[in-house]
Amino acid sequence: MIAPLLAALSRPLPPPSSAPWGKHQRAARIDRDVALRCRVAALLALAIDGDGPRERAIVAAARESFGALLTEHAFVESEAEAARVVDRVLRERLFALPVGDRVPACVATVRALLDDTHDSMEALDRATRDCAAWRDVAVTVHHEVYADALVELAREMLR
Repeated sequence: MIAPLLAALSRPLPPPSSAPWGKHQRAARIDRDVALRCRVAALLALAIDGDGPRERAIVAAARESFGALLTEHAFVESEAEAARVVDRVLRERLFALPVGDRVPACVATVRALLDDTHDSMEALDRATRDCAAWRDVAVTVHHEVYADALVELAREMLR
């Protein structure tokens, strides 16, 4: 029983891998602009306030998608900070809305940010799409227009 263990320990270790170590040294697999929009969308989705099943589903999907995004794109600190700044600005604009319009406008904004983005954000996209179709959230044309303006603001800030 001890002999096989000693035999395994006496063998030389394989050469170290040529793969880089650490999450920040990985090569980016997706475009920087797309990755930043995805990160802002996930951060913004985490701000959805509500205890209903749809709101909880969005927050859970945002966490899942954010984790998947981090495996696909190695964010440097400046990119992470830029996403946080844009998220703060968008949250301020959304919280300036009347209470009844905040969740629908936030859902519409997250959906608009996720247009033509990476597959890692599929769970969040599906959750926001389901929530927008739900009758209690009622995303209107006005919410979508406001969301489009916020997305344009986000794109300008991320340039």
